[in-house]
Amino acid sequence: MDYGRFHIRAPGSGISELVYAPGLSPPPGVEAVRGDARTSDTLDDFRDHDLFIEPLYIPAGWQLTWAHAGTVIWDDGSHIDSEFRLRYDRPDYFYIDIARFLLAPDAQIELLEHQPSSQHAYTLGEIRGVPVVFQHQAPGERIQAILQVHFVTGDVVTLIESVAIDFDELIKIADALIAEIQESSS
Repeated sequence: MDYGRFHIRAPGSGISELVYAPGLSPPPGVEAVRGDARTSDTLDDFRDHDLFIEPLYIPAGWQLTWAHAGTVIWDDGSHIDSEFRLRYDRPDYFYIDIARFLLAPDAQIELLEHQPSSQHAYTLGEIRGVPVVFQHQAPGERIQAILQVHFVTGDVVTLIESVAIDFDELIKIADALIAEIQESSS
């Protein structure tokens, strides 16, 4: 099933989990590649990164604990910013992760449909006209409930994840991020 830039595959179709396969192609005549990664506990070092975003909404009490940026560097010295991640924590609570990944033009994000007996479920929806996939994982014997919101704007997929949080809070974060992205691109 296709939904926006998402392709949800049936169980047993050859993938075992969420796959963000950017498939970025090097410039013509360039083959070797290496990665460059930077991590910091502030956003100041990343404002020039192509995937940088500073969320306008994070639930009260959560604080940024680290940010991470990744860049692909080709052997001719050219580069492309490929990922940006943020982590927010609150004492005695749980994390909120926001990750952004660059996708190749026309690439789809492959998601595996879960078995009916699974503790996972997808819900398809829209926020501000953008197709969104919500993933719910019910708590199990050894795991907490994992909640994810996925959406694509331009050639960037954004994933927001947390455990044991009110799902409405993740939707508010996604709504604020989409509004921010749409405003900056207009």
